[in-house]
Amino acid sequence: MSEPTPFEIASPSICDGVPPMRPFVVDGLLRRGEICNFIGASKTGKTWMLYHLIAALASGGAWLGRQCTQSRVLLVDNELHPETAKNRMANVVEALGIDKATFDERVRVAFVRGRMATLEDVEATLRGAGRGAFDVIALDAFYRFLNGVDENANGEMTGVYNHLDRIAEFSGAAIINVHHSSKGDQSNKATTDVGSGAGAIARATDTHLAFLRHMEEG
Repeated sequence: MSEPTPFEIASPSICDGVPPMRPFVVDGLLRRGEICNFIGASKTGKTWMLYHLIAALASGGAWLGRQCTQSRVLLVDNELHPETAKNRMANVVEALGIDKATFDERVRVAFVRGRMATLEDVEATLRGAGRGAFDVIALDAFYRFLNGVDENANGEMTGVYNHLDRIAEFSGAAIINVHHSSKGDQSNKATTDVGSGAGAIARATDTHLAFLRHMEEG
């Protein structure tokens, strides 16, 4: 066990003025350096929704009525094969009328399916890229980065989110965790109760987005 590290104690110094808030990457929803849970049931279109968001960030457009700041985005994808992901991205970009060259310039992708990639690997990659290389980092899918961590254990998941905070602080980027909901009907749950795993997953994040099925098909 490591030795305890004393905290630094200081005055808030509000007489000298207060610092500006971190800038939004999605207006009213997500700021740089914050963590976002992006949650929905399997096979309900989470990845399509994510690609829509990435396209809006890359182009500086709107997503679900919220203005996005034009951003450099890193997608770390451990679920889809590259050809599947690229076809979906192209469909989204074409449907939204976004310039393909702008999308290619502002978006980077790491395809790591089957490589047992961890958050330590994500951090090492970002430290190699340097602070400020990306404004937004999307992890799809979050559960595959846990590598033996029990998502139902509050203590373990708190440690995971502390790690994400360190990555966000170093990189200066907003982090989006694409996560799955628990099984069964989610419609009667509070927003923070939608999502598989420990309660710490919802409590430790800055933004908790939950996507539910429509009550009527179509």
